[in-house]
Amino acid sequence: MKKRKIAKKSLKSNNSLILVVLVSVAIAISSFFILLKDIITTKAASNNSLGRWISLGMEGVNVGAIAISPDFVSDKTLFINSSEGIFKSTNAGHTWEKLVNGLHIWHPSSFGGYNSSVAVSPNYAIDKTVFINSTPSDDGSLSGIYRSQDKGESWKLVNIEDIAIERYEDAQISFSPDYSNDHIILIGGFGFLARSVNNGNSWHVINTSSNRGITDFAFSTNYSSDHTIFAAVTVGDDTSNTGGILKSTDRGETWNLLIPFDQPYITPWAVAVSPNFVHDHIIFAGTDAIDGVNNLIKSVDGGLTWQPASRGLPITDIQDIVISPDGVIYAGAGGGGAFISHDLGNSWVPLND
Repeated sequence: MKKRKIAKKSLKSNNSLILVVLVSVAIAISSFFILLKDIITTKAASNNSLGRWISLGMEGVNVGAIAISPDFVSDKTLFINSSEGIFKSTNAGHTWEKLVNGLHIWHPSSFGGYNSSVAVSPNYAIDKTVFINSTPSDDGSLSGIYRSQDKGESWKLVNIEDIAIERYEDAQISFSPDYSNDHIILIGGFGFLARSVNNGNSWHVINTSSNRGITDFAFSTNYSSDHTIFAAVTVGDDTSNTGGILKSTDRGETWNLLIPFDQPYITPWAVAVSPNFVHDHIIFAGTDAIDGVNNLIKSVDGGLTWQPASRGLPITDIQDIVISPDGVIYAGAGGGGAFISHDLGNSWVPLND
């Protein structure tokens, strides 16, 4: 695998705030849009900034990941994995509390890289569970996957046996949408894909290919019935491996590799599923530009065949995709800004226009 930062959170500079918010879909797409509405409507009146982005603090801090409580309407809770540590807000980002209990290995290189991850349980109000990743520290201290079962007040290391700690640097963490019933958590990173069915107390490693990396997960909107999950898997420099989209129809127990356009060395950074997937079977994948042109592709048959969906996008990596409940699609381009489509990806315009 190319040893550049493989996670989808590598967008920088003046686009970073947009893309930090975009990458938070792992918890609840609907909460994402509630958050935007709350932030803009409560602060825009005094700032005359309706429709613009405003700062919630953390200036000068590398915010690698942000997650939203599924109960955001009532609890206003956010978590951030940043270069200064793990932070929590219970007032929609107006103020932040640094979380330290159990995170004894923290120093500026341990958290908050562009590969950071933070995930909040879909059943957060009851089970109070949050997961984060941390990168290897310079002094060799333990790092990896941390779990909190008290809303971030304390943390415990729950690493996967036989997975080297440096692989957690790129780890993506996702809860099953049916977590209250199946207790499934997926973690994918540089060279591994693992699954837990007991809240991270133990793990089953499904794949340990040293030259692949999991960069994103997406769940069917009918997951409780069809048990379908997709994962974006990148390919490394070793041409004996292939990249593409992994698909599981048994809650992540087994996986099949789909290779869009018969391009075995495709590098997907993001995957997203239509809100109406049960009927339209639409999937989007953001990639490196294929043949220098197509960097966002679309399937209308659950991943069996693919077509370009990148008209209007810049020729650069598409590193994140978000689909709102009403079908509006947002895409984050590496170094190229954020874009929006109102026609299922047939055309795109810059989000800031």
